[in-house]
Amino acid sequence: MAGDHKPSRLYPGNGLRCCLDIPSSSKHCAGHRGRRRVSWVSPNNLHRSVTHLHFLLSHHARYWTQDFNSLNPNFGTADDLNGLSTALHARGMYLMFDVVVNHMAATSLPPDYSALSPYSNQSDFHAFCFITDYSNQTDVEQCWLGDTTVPLADIDTEDPSIVSSLYSWIQSLVQQYQVDGLRIDTVKHIRQDFWPDFASSAGVFTMGEVGTNFLAYCFSPFD
Repeated sequence: MAGDHKPSRLYPGNGLRCCLDIPSSSKHCAGHRGRRRVSWVSPNNLHRSVTHLHFLLSHHARYWTQDFNSLNPNFGTADDLNGLSTALHARGMYLMFDVVVNHMAATSLPPDYSALSPYSNQSDFHAFCFITDYSNQTDVEQCWLGDTTVPLADIDTEDPSIVSSLYSWIQSLVQQYQVDGLRIDTVKHIRQDFWPDFASSAGVFTMGEVGTNFLAYCFSPFD
């Protein structure tokens, strides 16, 4: 229902806690996507609020990260997430995380970068420009997704210090929650040679979203 922004509608089933009763309640879990022996959890970072946006945008908001190192409280706590991981593994199942690396969600233009973490300076992001030509890979990688309502600030993944911090972040995330696999959002929006070391740092199965009909893009260097 448009305009209904109650947490119970955005995050049904009491977040991750309900998933501990697997499989009977797993279909009702917030952000939980059952795939036979795999539990696939939506991005669980702290993200931009959707209370002032159209309800139909609510599920996209999970991809609008504002803090890489804080959990979305509507999903639950770190203990809840570890409990889910333990419960899944005890049942011979796998835990897959959905992660976003390409961008962070600003609340205005120009953005208030200080509201973002850990990348809180304008210099941590590519210069502002919305993508206008999706056939131009430079435009896709260097410019921003989103619009004036939800501008998605494009992280500078050419900066060595940022690259190193992202590799460390994913390694820690996987280890902390004993994650078995990753689904990576907006892969095509970051240079290809960023990804092999990212996957190596994660140390688990990875797959990525690539929105293109140009199949040759997907075969190198990802094969």
